[in-house]
Amino acid sequence: QDAFGVPFAGLDVVVTDPTGRRLPDAVATLFADQAPGRSQHVRGEELTASASDDQGAIRFADLQGDGEFILRVRHPDYVDAHRAPIILTPGRYARIEVQLEDGLELTGLVTREDSGAPIQGATVAIDDLTIVSKDFEAMRERTAVTDADGRYRFRGLGGGKKRIYAHAEGFATASRPRFDLDPRVAAAG
Repeated sequence: QDAFGVPFAGLDVVVTDPTGRRLPDAVATLFADQAPGRSQHVRGEELTASASDDQGAIRFADLQGDGEFILRVRHPDYVDAHRAPIILTPGRYARIEVQLEDGLELTGLVTREDSGAPIQGATVAIDDLTIVSKDFEAMRERTAVTDADGRYRFRGLGGGKKRIYAHAEGFATASRPRFDLDPRVAAAG
């Protein structure tokens, strides 16, 4: 119970891969919904996060049960899953099963503009522009660091509108501000 005697709510999450196998090491994050009751959910403050155990299970306890929430489940090998609205009832546990989907892979190369030489150690980030949030970090889908050959690789990406940018010490940030990652094109090569 909270300070006013209202019982806490809880949320049990079970995470599986596309075959239904329970998935360890997935991270579930619960956010406040800044636009409750609307069809477009707006991710607000991050409330709590936890990783799944060997059985793909995550338990969120002692949650304030009033309001609507957004759940994001993330694993580096699969597409992020979002569930909203999550409506919790004080004094009860809700149970949600989340099956993650196989995603797309995106590879690239970061090079010097003047010579074309690869840049090792550049940070490359890709943002999902389909996510509505006041927090730009919430739109971040994946981050990678380039290898000795200037190459990076992202796995488990969802399709849709994206933004990608790269930054390395001593260089200006380079970006591609908006592009479509289309599974049909990716599958065709």
